[in-house]
Amino acid sequence: MWIKKPQNNINSLVTYRKSLTSRLKRHNLFKIKLVSNKRSSITSYEKNLYGIRARNFFVRNVLIELDNQPVIYAKTITQYKHSRDLISKLKNLKNRSLGSFVFNKSHYKRSDFRFQQTNSNNNLIKILNKENIDPKNIFITRLSFFDSSSNRILLIENFMKKINQYEL
Repeated sequence: MWIKKPQNNINSLVTYRKSLTSRLKRHNLFKIKLVSNKRSSITSYEKNLYGIRARNFFVRNVLIELDNQPVIYAKTITQYKHSRDLISKLKNLKNRSLGSFVFNKSHYKRSDFRFQQTNSNNNLIKILNKENIDPKNIFITRLSFFDSSSNRILLIENFMKKINQYEL
């Protein structure tokens, strides 16, 4: 179940509306690890979240690490059919953050956040297991959209318990 506000004692990074990576870069050994960056199908649950019943999507999965430990697993989803220019830009991000693109482009507006205390979908578990990360380490999932007149980007960020060691 998605909620609009997380519990009161949540880390301020989880509710930060601007670029998380700009804040996290202040810490030692910041790294974005590209897990995948390709045309892909998504789960019916993710299609439901996205709001469109399309077949083809572009999906970008990254792990954000601090001090050589994963702190965020992020998944970016956009519809493939009408977003060729956007997809080209997303592919070219490689190990850079999504924020370096959407926060520098004033025509993208970010939606309000929705939160979920745990997220244990099978696709996420498979990816985390490949990266040798215990899925039980995820304590909250944050969902938001970046919308422009012609494109929609769904961003799902899974925060690991380790993030609680860091502040803004």
